[in-house]
Amino acid sequence: MTLLRSATSDIDTSSSPKRTRVRARLDEPVVRNGITLAAATVVSGVFGYAAWVLAARSLRPSDVGVSASIIGAFTLAALVANLGLAPAVIQTLPSRRGREWTTTVIEALAVAAASGALAGGIVAMWLLATADDVRIGSQPGLIAVLVVGAALTNVSVVVDGVLVSARAPRRVVVRLGGFALIRLGLLVVALLAGADGAGLVALTWVGATAASVLLGIAVLIPGAHRQAQPGLRSPVSGEAAEPSRVLRFLDPTLRRRALGNWAVSLGAEFPSKAIPLVVVVFLGSTATAAATLAWMLASMLSALSPGVSAALLSEGSHGSALDPLVRKARRFLLLVLMPAVAVVVLARGLLLDVFGPDYAVASSTLALFVVAVIPDAVGNVAIAGLRVREHYGIAALINGTTAVICLVGAALLLTDHGIVAVGWTWLVAQCFCAIASTMMLRATERREVHVDHRTTA
Repeated sequence: MTLLRSATSDIDTSSSPKRTRVRARLDEPVVRNGITLAAATVVSGVFGYAAWVLAARSLRPSDVGVSASIIGAFTLAALVANLGLAPAVIQTLPSRRGREWTTTVIEALAVAAASGALAGGIVAMWLLATADDVRIGSQPGLIAVLVVGAALTNVSVVVDGVLVSARAPRRVVVRLGGFALIRLGLLVVALLAGADGAGLVALTWVGATAASVLLGIAVLIPGAHRQAQPGLRSPVSGEAAEPSRVLRFLDPTLRRRALGNWAVSLGAEFPSKAIPLVVVVFLGSTATAAATLAWMLASMLSALSPGVSAALLSEGSHGSALDPLVRKARRFLLLVLMPAVAVVVLARGLLLDVFGPDYAVASSTLALFVVAVIPDAVGNVAIAGLRVREHYGIAALINGTTAVICLVGAALLLTDHGIVAVGWTWLVAQCFCAIASTMMLRATERREVHVDHRTTA
């Protein structure tokens, strides 16, 4: 497998009259690598769609809802415990070489595993105290699934961050595709063997995550490292880390970027991970199953903008000019997503029918989630630009306010209006994020231009 070409090695499309404008835009690193990263999520989403359809057709809606709540719980725990490690390694690893590169990777993976397990235990205690419908109190094995799932999910995010930093998005496709295939295969085998129960889907999810993490650490990261830095030994099979560094909880640069990105990511991802828990507390596990499936369908479209944003962060961290990257990324996302959103909104009834009649209640919620993909994409690009400039405080404030709008609004409206309240509050929150982040990115651009002019005067 070969790395995608870097920005500095791109062919100058303006000098080749045979290339069309569309081909030239697709050949931009931020677009090309973003599409590849999005494809990784879409591949996972397609097989995930099949797995959820199989679960919905084979298990009781309440059991599907419990698994959705457990999965939401350990992904939420992983988010809280991630400490911004994935975007931090994307920003930091391009400037690291040899043993320093190896040490940075190892300490990031170790911190991710430990913090994920700790956060998973805390979330399990919270569910024991507040959500009887999840039933983890009567099934202690679900607590273990939650804790291990949080640790492995946290590590998997860092593995993907290391691959993105090496400009190896195709290896992310391999890891996520492997995860999705293994998850579906484990579920099929379990159902054929007659297994059932509230935690079955969550258990197969954790097993697949473990396998894909092993693949990433043992095979994909060493290969990406060898290609990105020829002549150096890989972090798994070669150089040892510096003991003094591993004992220090990250080096100062990585720690600063990790904590800054953690604050940004927490507000960005907390609502989507917390929504299943909010719904199960207010409406029960059956409603959670419907809301989760609607979110899963919408996420197949919303996967494109995080991929493009991650590519933007990577290219910006490698020294590419930021402003053109932001414009190209935004323009590409709008051109692709607007017609796709229209198609999914019109076909939402057919998509939900696949799961069975119990999930038709999520039709309006699905439409709102899908429409929100547009402002979500605009906001993701602007937030990525703020990350590149290391304006973490501004980005964190915007994302935190977005999270408050979404979760507080849902909590206030769910009881009276049902799961459609989640869709409305999500759409309003994403519109706020898109407007606020775009305005602040432009303000930081003007400020930096003004400072540059004063410096050169």
